[in-house]
Amino acid sequence: MRTRTAWLLVALALTAPGCDSGNSAESSDLVNTEKAQEPSFPAGKPLTWEQWKRQEAPTRETVSPHRERIGYQRFGPAPNRARWKPADFLPDEALQAEHVDLCELPLANRREVAKLWRWANNERESLERDEVEAIARRYAQQGVVQAQASMSMFHDPDPDAATDPTPKTRRTVAFLEKAAASGTADAMLWLGEYQMDILKSMEGRYDPYEIVPRTDFRWDEVFYWYWRAAKGFHEMGLLNMASDQANYTWKPHQAPGDAWPSHLSYRRAIRQYKWTRLNDLIETLTPGYGEHRHITEDVEEVLEEWPEFTKNQRAVAEQEVGDFLRDNKKALARYRRPFGCPDMTWLDPNAPSFDWDALNKEIEQYGIQVEPVGKRWDVRDEWPPSD
Repeated sequence: MRTRTAWLLVALALTAPGCDSGNSAESSDLVNTEKAQEPSFPAGKPLTWEQWKRQEAPTRETVSPHRERIGYQRFGPAPNRARWKPADFLPDEALQAEHVDLCELPLANRREVAKLWRWANNERESLERDEVEAIARRYAQQGVVQAQASMSMFHDPDPDAATDPTPKTRRTVAFLEKAAASGTADAMLWLGEYQMDILKSMEGRYDPYEIVPRTDFRWDEVFYWYWRAAKGFHEMGLLNMASDQANYTWKPHQAPGDAWPSHLSYRRAIRQYKWTRLNDLIETLTPGYGEHRHITEDVEEVLEEWPEFTKNQRAVAEQEVGDFLRDNKKALARYRRPFGCPDMTWLDPNAPSFDWDALNKEIEQYGIQVEPVGKRWDVRDEWPPSD
């Protein structure tokens, strides 16, 4: 059984360094004084999902089915997903399902569900797979979002899942879809991860031409869920959005077939800076939860990687950080750990608290302050509810 990266990232680490905010004054100067003369990756006009497919289909149909089957590269602006909705991708059964959050459960039941968290983080000496899977299935059937999202831990997609999924794969997807319909960032990320595994499952044939091509609109759906998770400030969602894959490969002002022009490389630096900076801010909020430092970088590392990154280009990146924070301020105020309520003190009394003062000090340069949302869940007296 494979352990997913997304679950490794929720391991509780009580002694990890937070975000280095030593360059706050310099960043503030860039935001307030530098003019954004260098354009970032252009965003297209907001289209609905159906409008997007109609716009893209003619171009994708011209892509070679063999030579460029894997390395599909878009031409033109990045997709503007503002008008895409979960209803564009999820069945009515998922959208109409009742959603129960882990934090609504009585403490005894919550601790039983926490075995899924422990299992995902390799605490398996005292846990049997069959026991944990039975717990996941029971609570998933009762509508508990975190249990539904965990179902993919116990079943990898079949080799032909992209074209002919087995009933077990379809059941796993159905649970993930119900979890994602709740709007929980972690659940949306898990759905995207599993969908990506499905699209890549044909790689087992060792024939690269059999991999689902990037022209397939199912890839757009995968990246939609990553984008939605990032809007919830999920660290893995932010990390995924920094990649070329989640953004396709943007080659504006070129004819198909031209090589990537070096003078546009800074656009990648802007994107990498933006999403890394947002991840740094979450680390400022969550000191002690440094579990993903081994796979993510910080802004200083981005700047070292891009030595030709100009002040104007960095100002554009900082401007995009501020725009993202303003657009998703409510989600930031509701930030939580994947198994947190919102922190992990219910599971471990010594778990670190969120440092909202440090975060607000850091984001003051963007003209933003966040007041954390208080009580969000009413704990039920019993579970499952009696008829």
